Amino acid sequence: MAENLERDLAMVGIKITPENPFIQSVPLLKTMRPLSPYVARVEALWLQCRSAIIQIFPEMPKVTKPIDEYLHNIEDIYQSDAYNSLSIEGYQVTPELIERVKNNSWNPAQYRADLEQRNALAARGYFEAFQAIKKTVMKILEVKQNPGEILEEDLQEWYQKLFSPSVQAGLISPHQLLGYRNHPIYIRGSRHVPPPPEAMVDTMEALVKHLKEEPEASVRAILGHYIFVFIHPYFDGNGRIARFLMNVMLTSGHYPWVVIPLTRRNEYMSALASIDSEHNIIPFTKLIMDLMR
Repeated sequence: MAENLERDLAMVGIKITPENPFIQSVPLLKTMRPLSPYVARVEALWLQCRSAIIQIFPEMPKVTKPIDEYLHNIEDIYQSDAYNSLSIEGYQVTPELIERVKNNSWNPAQYRADLEQRNALAARGYFEAFQAIKKTVMKILEVKQNPGEILEEDLQEWYQKLFSPSVQAGLISPHQLLGYRNHPIYIRGSRHVPPPPEAMVDTMEALVKHLKEEPEASVRAILGHYIFVFIHPYFDGNGRIARFLMNVMLTSGHYPWVVIPLTRRNEYMSALASIDSEHNIIPFTKLIMDLMR
């Protein structure tokens, strides 16, 4: 019947092409995918700013401390680092709260206030992330692997540790700690609008590529911090993680850990804004140098 129908239609000039609806054609996949235009911005910033950082930043210490001493110094500075980094982000924490969290006196199973208190959850998350950071530093100093490769391996763990107490408290859904943000984000008090969600993978790959290939620890630290907050890959915690990233890259060059104090928050934000608006990396670099001394 089908053949007769095909013949009859052909006689009146209508040609039909048989097609099996159950056969699915395999799409031809291209070997290359188009990159986000934001990658070009990352590339340009790195090339434009790195020489200025190298010119003014102190050379890497020629005499390095033993790894145990270096880690001990990082531990000593933890309370100050946590207090200032959390306070910069608007959390109301005290040295007492940070110490209580550090000493495992934070007990959400026994004290419901601990479970519900936003500041305590943030302090606990910072403590857990800090422990992961110390492991990263140990890998860089002991194994002497490429710092960019180590960061690529450990970054997601930092982020998950930072917010794991909030997940346990039911304030954040677990899926929010998987991958990068999937929605637009705006930074309070800043004119910079981070790239859209669809640019996250490309721009983060570009950042990691530069961190792997950059020989100067100072450049990895300064530009690593800035470009991370420029991308803003996560739904929250980007500032804290950027400061972690900066210090891990500083330690890879045996520079001291830098705490950005709450009292200099305005100067810190203004220096970052100078890069956004003028591509001027000098104020931010000088601020970190001053705090490093």
